[in-house]
Amino acid sequence: MTNIASALKAEIARVARKEIRAEIEGLKNVRCQVLSADMRRRERSCGAIG
Repeated sequence: MTNIASALKAEIARVARKEIRAEIEGLKNVRCQVLSADMRRRERSCGAIG
């Protein structure tokens, strides 16, 4: 019975890590998009001044 419990616990931990990794990757992509938009915005404002 202990082996089944250990296997189930390990599988749940593996799936949880996979889900967290996917969530973090999505957040990284969003952050990159926000930074790109901010850089474009700053570039436009500098171009308008000069």
